[in-house]
Amino acid sequence: MARTAARKRVRNLAAPLPSAAPPPRYAQVGPSRLRSPAEGPLSAEDLAVPDTVIGGDGPLSVLRRQGLTVRAAHTTWVARRP
Repeated sequence: MARTAARKRVRNLAAPLPSAAPPPRYAQVGPSRLRSPAEGPLSAEDLAVPDTVIGGDGPLSVLRRQGLTVRAAHTTWVARRP
């Protein structure tokens, strides 16, 4: 019988975030991974909205948000064969 274990890791970084790059970058990278699959079903006009938020360093970018909160959950599974 194989043994399995799961571990859930939750990140909850509340505003104000530290001025270091990782939390704001984390908030930018996560949603940017969803952009490519959305290219087919969404129009260019619809894609412009998330591009404004996750792309670049403009005034509406997540990199400049003062009240940014980052929440994420990851589950890691480990199994071992007998």
